[in-house]
Amino acid sequence: LWLAFYLLARGFPSRVTLRTVVVLLALATFFLSASINLYLRIPGATAIRAILLVTGLSTWYDLTHKLLPQQVQDRTRWLVYLGYILGIPIIVLLFGTRDAFIHETSNILYVGRMNLGPVYVVYGIYQVFTSLGILNNFRLGAKNGVGKQNRYFFISSALAISTVGYGIFALAITHPMPRVIQDGLVLASIV
Repeated sequence: LWLAFYLLARGFPSRVTLRTVVVLLALATFFLSASINLYLRIPGATAIRAILLVTGLSTWYDLTHKLLPQQVQDRTRWLVYLGYILGIPIIVLLFGTRDAFIHETSNILYVGRMNLGPVYVVYGIYQVFTSLGILNNFRLGAKNGVGKQNRYFFISSALAISTVGYGIFALAITHPMPRVIQDGLVLASIV
């Protein structure tokens, strides 16, 4: 949260900085909601955290796209727009489906689980789409000669994306998976 406000104050006109601020604010709100959920089990909080993940992933995808050379950005800008456009109905689905997450008020130390229905499928496909898009942006950057200065950002992105695979798996299985693995990967990504 501090880093988000610091970047907002220091680099306000920069579009890259604003996208970074959105990602950091989404992460800070996600973890604030998760920590509040340890004490106050609020129904629907898991859906709100899922919405924050959709927001963070789509903005991260856009952020990695902004680091590409301009000619590559012009060619692939429609994919960024597609990511945002596809994220809107997923946010509406997550917000509007009351039974998307099961046992969310009882599992405070585990990844929330979802009913295996259309919301889970669409949410999972979206996460995979944006994760592959982020990796593709780094591939395009390396192909066009901007990969060396982004290697730490790539490592950070790879750690964050690895949480997507863990999350998709953990949302579906019947035995709850510990949240600390996912949160540890996100923390390593931020560091």
